Amino acid sequence: PLRREPERLIAVSYNPENLKHQSEIGYFAGAPVQLVLARARDVEAALGSVYGLTAVKPLPDTQVAAQYLHLRFDDTTPQLEVARLRRRPSTLRHRFSGTLPRRFEEIELLERISVGGMAEIYRGIDHCDPEPREVAVKMLLPGHDREPRFLEMFRDEARIAAHLRHRNICDVYRSGVLDTQPYLVMEFIDGLDLRSLLEVYALEHDERIALAIHIVVEVADALAYAHELRDDSGQPLQLIHRDVSPPNILIDRHGAVKLIDFGIAKVLGNLARTQAGMLKGKLGYMSPEQIACTPLDHRSDQFSLAIVLWELLTGQPLFRGSTDIETLERQTSMRIPDARQYLPTIPRDLLTIVERALERHVDGRFANCAAFSDALRVHLPDEGHAERMRRLGLWVASNLRVDS
Repeated sequence: PLRREPERLIAVSYNPENLKHQSEIGYFAGAPVQLVLARARDVEAALGSVYGLTAVKPLPDTQVAAQYLHLRFDDTTPQLEVARLRRRPSTLRHRFSGTLPRRFEEIELLERISVGGMAEIYRGIDHCDPEPREVAVKMLLPGHDREPRFLEMFRDEARIAAHLRHRNICDVYRSGVLDTQPYLVMEFIDGLDLRSLLEVYALEHDERIALAIHIVVEVADALAYAHELRDDSGQPLQLIHRDVSPPNILIDRHGAVKLIDFGIAKVLGNLARTQAGMLKGKLGYMSPEQIACTPLDHRSDQFSLAIVLWELLTGQPLFRGSTDIETLERQTSMRIPDARQYLPTIPRDLLTIVERALERHVDGRFANCAAFSDALRVHLPDEGHAERMRRLGLWVASNLRVDS
């Protein structure tokens, strides 16, 4: 949810013979390219308002020279060329809900990038520091500020975030209230969530295993840190995320893995405040004890993360059924399939680690996420953390898509 629309590669031709179809998706240097059939002046007119294009001088129809778009056409033989196009923050179209101002306090809002059941997230510029920085601004949806349970969840996230400082957890810089609407100013993640990457999953077997382990080790380290967190008085917070799932794992174009959204996280002492019988988490990723609404501990997050690992290794959903009820039944009773039917090269001892973390009884799992991470780390290749980040970043960059 905190991703920025990627750099857009556009190839433009005004000659119909250059393209087989009106609009195609191709690849250039490993990145997606949208092929557009149009006259050059039509391209400038269509994209100018969105991307802030300003022609340097009047030019013939067969040429465009703009600050952020450069396409060249030979007058006699039209050439199909690739232009790199980046959105300019100051000229983006703004999509806001209600009467939300485009600027408040030191925040300049640029565009809404996602909306969920409780909150909406905007990309913006924070002018609080001498050097402006790109941020994500999470705001409670209008009307929810009158709902006590939504206010409580939002405030809990702000309180919890004040304690969280880890390289694999999205930073929350500060919180505030605009009129009656609470908001969080957060680190902006320039990349994709894991759900988006799973939808376009295509890696060689060895590469898939290495990157799957790397991603899960990074998230497990973040969870181990959160689970051991203490408050200002030194007392353990005993924090449980409760929503570890692909949409809440982001990877930026440099390969940094970030766990996000502590919106439904709870400290153990406050779990009793959760409404009885109310499921908290995503279908397909909740632990059996979450589904049963029985007391939780940090090993619930471990189970959810193990589901993510199984799906990264196989490229298949583990528990998803044709209905919500079937999904819940599978999570509580289905025998875990042998992942090697989808990826035969998974080492047996790695599979044993995954299956242990997927034990339905909490006592059968690893004692904590640190132990889970340590067990997985043995299976990482010797190339080093920086090299794994580089390759992961290349994978993310190659799968970025322009939103339709």
